[in-house]
Amino acid sequence: MIPGTEPRAPGRSGDRLRPLAKHWAVRVLTIYALSRLVSLVAFWIGWTRFDRQGYPVPADASFLQFLARAWDGRWYGLIAEEGYPAELPRDSDGEISESPWAFLPLFPMTARLVMTVTGLPWDVVGPVLSASFGAVAVLVLFRLVMIAAPELVSERPGLPYSAVAAVSFFPAAGVFSMAYGDSLALVLVLVTLWCILRRRYVLAMVPLVLLGLTRAIALPMAAVVVWHLVHRCRTEGFRTISPREWGAAAMLGVTALISGYSWVAIAGLVLGSPAAYFEAQSPWRQGGSSTAPFAGWTWFIESWLGWAVFALLCLGIVAVTFRSWLRRLGPEFQAWGGAYIGFVVAATAMGASTPRYLLLTIVFPLLLVPAKRSFRDDLVVIVTLAALQVAWIYAVCMLEGFTP
Repeated sequence: MIPGTEPRAPGRSGDRLRPLAKHWAVRVLTIYALSRLVSLVAFWIGWTRFDRQGYPVPADASFLQFLARAWDGRWYGLIAEEGYPAELPRDSDGEISESPWAFLPLFPMTARLVMTVTGLPWDVVGPVLSASFGAVAVLVLFRLVMIAAPELVSERPGLPYSAVAAVSFFPAAGVFSMAYGDSLALVLVLVTLWCILRRRYVLAMVPLVLLGLTRAIALPMAAVVVWHLVHRCRTEGFRTISPREWGAAAMLGVTALISGYSWVAIAGLVLGSPAAYFEAQSPWRQGGSSTAPFAGWTWFIESWLGWAVFALLCLGIVAVTFRSWLRRLGPEFQAWGGAYIGFVVAATAMGASTPRYLLLTIVFPLLLVPAKRSFRDDLVVIVTLAALQVAWIYAVCMLEGFTP
């Protein structure tokens, strides 16, 4: 018999696929794909039912154009296609109006590069790139949980998958299906935490600098560096940290501070005003044009809903500090969750975008993960989060002024 012509044993191809189906990455991506299906169906239902009067997209826009150009996607698309204007636009009364300068450049410029290489339009590249970064984020999250808490994972082997499901189905994760930069920001936050956890302080500067050009949230990472070093000193001793490590960690902390203000500095240099970035943000701030800390909450905090949200944020900080299994993820997760929540309260305005900010804490979605292994509990959490994601997406599509 000629070699290679032997009859193939029945089921052999299926046998080859079984190891692939059991591979952790395939399982993680399957969970993520299911979450994208839920969000796309919810967005499609919302798109078919909201009153099309030219907002947030033109009345004749397709569903793909809706995903690419609704709300923030419109501005990212303008940046990708046309770049930034030479000055801040003003309305007929001389007040600064909405402009691309309120949006950071890394996501749209990455899309622009892909558009140049492939020849595809923003309407395709924007949503696909966002969803792709989301896939990368959940893969990194899975490995990070494995590395951060090996003993906890050995006690509860399904924990990394539960963490992936909690993040994927978190209500605000619906924007991973739209042309938003949140998924890229999540990737960079996770990679930075990974590098700090691995004590690769110099390497951590790379994603941290990129984070400062994706979302203006790099500043809290300085607190992560400090708390990481404090934890090392308490558990290993001050003298076990070499002078080289002290120097690299100090440089990383300084990088966090610089990255936190990098886009502020760039906008100020280009537009000729140190406050240009804050001025560009002012049309979106609910409490008026003030950019003082906590100013964005003053209009809201007096209402019962405002106090409820404030209590929820405080609960998040307490949970990050005291919930046993979250503590076992390590000081890096704790510090990022607590510092970032405080940063959100101080630097942002309360509104429909707040769930998006909570998603990037990472620990907020993880609060919902059952501490013990239980398929039923995991399923209840996933179904509940999926329902909340559908409700949030429906709300942003149907309620006027309720924008993600």
